[in-house]
Amino acid sequence: MASGVDFYESINFTKDIKMSSTLKLNNFWDVKFPDAQEVLHKAKVFGASVFVKTVLASPVLSNIFAPNEPSAKPIVLNGFSKKHSQLYQTLFYGSLSLVGMIFFVGSEASTSAGNTAVIIDSEQMAPKRIRYEVIETGSAVMKQVDFGSLAGRNMGKWITPRIKDEHRNPNALYSGVEQVTPESASVNYCTQMKLAWKSKMAIHGVTGATKKALPYIEDQYCNGTRTLTDLSTYVGDVDERVKVLYNNIDWPGFCATKKLSTEKCNLVKQIAVKVRGEHIVAYGMTELLPAQTHGLFNARLLDHNMRNAGLEFWMSVPALGDTLASKGLYQFTSHAIGHDGKGRAGASEVNAFLPKEYRISDSVVGPLGLKPIEHDQAAYLFIIYNIRGLINGIDDKQLSVLDAVIAEDRMDEMVEFFATSHHAPRGPLKSAQKWLSAGAKKPFKDYLKARFIPYGLKTRHNLAGLRQFLTLEKGKDGKLSDV
Repeated sequence: MASGVDFYESINFTKDIKMSSTLKLNNFWDVKFPDAQEVLHKAKVFGASVFVKTVLASPVLSNIFAPNEPSAKPIVLNGFSKKHSQLYQTLFYGSLSLVGMIFFVGSEASTSAGNTAVIIDSEQMAPKRIRYEVIETGSAVMKQVDFGSLAGRNMGKWITPRIKDEHRNPNALYSGVEQVTPESASVNYCTQMKLAWKSKMAIHGVTGATKKALPYIEDQYCNGTRTLTDLSTYVGDVDERVKVLYNNIDWPGFCATKKLSTEKCNLVKQIAVKVRGEHIVAYGMTELLPAQTHGLFNARLLDHNMRNAGLEFWMSVPALGDTLASKGLYQFTSHAIGHDGKGRAGASEVNAFLPKEYRISDSVVGPLGLKPIEHDQAAYLFIIYNIRGLINGIDDKQLSVLDAVIAEDRMDEMVEFFATSHHAPRGPLKSAQKWLSAGAKKPFKDYLKARFIPYGLKTRHNLAGLRQFLTLEKGKDGKLSDV
């Protein structure tokens, strides 16, 4: 069921009714009433919540306002006919929804009273691409940031005292602003990085390796150089780096060592050569960014911080869901890449078959850890590792089906496999085997189970949102609406 926060954040009454404007408070309002924006925001969320929940609770109203949402079952009241029961319920829920609308519309009107309403064009184009710019920085740098198309979006909360963990939103941590995003604000990204790692260290049972890595990570980001770029440039560069890796892997040696037949080896290569920069970045977005069904918003936030906080920011932020020394856009741990002298893990298995001059680091953190531009290469090598695991575990019939899937260029479904396998390989591997056994007649998503279902959904939205962002940035026609 929808919630008031979902309603306000996505700026939608339903999937079919869209509000395309965002209101901006002027300086007078901000100075005279510093808490007004938060109060009004809470009123909007309350009103939205009452409206949405009452509409969805009423069989009649839900069919009118939210035809695509599952509606409640009619209830027959004691002593009343079915027809009269439905009438009284409609009147009751209608009254409640009216209260919600009064709160929402009233607070919206209060926001605009005495202020200039600024309409954000729904067809606004993404910022132009920029070249790489390496800058020297320091921990005391406070930067005035223009939030552009992110202005007006609700980033949630992170640093507010006494906020419960389950109500925290990493978007506030990454962006440096809480609640409704202003048009511009002063942000110290070093402070945001330290805050992120402070949150990581607060996790019960965090490992010694994580504690040991912290000072170096913070020093490198806060006192080192930052590479300012944009998402479009980054995706293009990932694409080029992937091609270089593919062309330099010792495929005969890899396939022989992993006991792949000629047929299976060729299929691994057929899939690997089709992996593009957009595939890798999309599943990185799934790993790090919290919005599940707003892929375009995730792409905008990723681009925004690349321009303002640098590529190093995204490759230095910690994974906030585990105790390991894991960080970066792809949230790598030592389980996914590592070489401890006794053996190699994940991406490191494939890394060993590259010439020395093309190999990346086999460690996530530390002075010899992954460099910012090596994270996406590690993601590609880990994809190959998981492809090999899938192909080694299927029979000839399943192999034939997978060959047809790749021939039909159903790579979007394979990206879901890559992303879910990156999260935890065993479950998606079983799902993929069942999918192929059934002839892959249905989408791969239909075979995902339990916690992997939302992970697959998130990946689909991120890939679609990233493509929409890149299309808009190239100046092609398209509407800037969340997907």
